[in-house]
Amino acid sequence: MQVFQHAYHFGSHEAFKLAFFKKLLVLGYLARDCFMKGKWIGLASVIAIVAAIIIVKGKLGRNFSSLASGKPQVLLVATPAEAASIARCGEIVQAVRTAAQRGIKVQEMTPDSKSELIARYHVLHTPTVLVFDSRGEVRARFEGETQETLASVRTELERMTP
Repeated sequence: MQVFQHAYHFGSHEAFKLAFFKKLLVLGYLARDCFMKGKWIGLASVIAIVAAIIIVKGKLGRNFSSLASGKPQVLLVATPAEAASIARCGEIVQAVRTAAQRGIKVQEMTPDSKSELIARYHVLHTPTVLVFDSRGEVRARFEGETQETLASVRTELERMTP
């Protein structure tokens, strides 16, 4: 049973990236100075820095957005106001949170989060609920807060097993 909150999950990731890229910037300046003096160590440093950036960005991207965990998962995109409402939108959020309490892996985020998932899955409306299968592929998508959407979300979540 894991519910990832936007501030906790993405905050530490962003702080790590910022510290890492600050260190790379300092190394880049050192490499440039060495290269300007005609030393091959500068060129080797630049190549090493570029390789490190490629490797780290690849690893961070996979760890950050991997949805192929072998278990079904749910991605919920909703504003805090919607989550707190007593209208259908709030009921949808509560249905997803209830699934999380049953052991379904749920990731919640706000529409203004910097997550690549928002863009990758073209989330334009809130609330949006994406249900992923064990391979990380979208099995079901629900947008809006109609009565039919609420019923469909509940039915889909009830069919899921942790």
